[in-house]
Amino acid sequence: MASRLMVDALKLAAEREDISAVAKGLNHLLLEPGEPDLQKLLNWLGVKDKRPLPDGKLFQHSLQGYDNLMRKGGLQ
Repeated sequence: MASRLMVDALKLAAEREDISAVAKGLNHLLLEPGEPDLQKLLNWLGVKDKRPLPDGKLFQHSLQGYDNLMRKGGLQ
């Protein structure tokens, strides 16, 4: 888990082009009680939540009406 945090932290530092701020954030998190994680680092840096949006729910209406039109038009 620590290696995942380091990879995420390095990616974040590259995106921000500021490794020193990310290093300070990691150092700060290591001094706090509890496990450091990416979300805590993002919060410390003031970065908006980067979690992906949940999958949308798509509802398909019935296509029976189109099938009926095709039959009535003699296209089937």
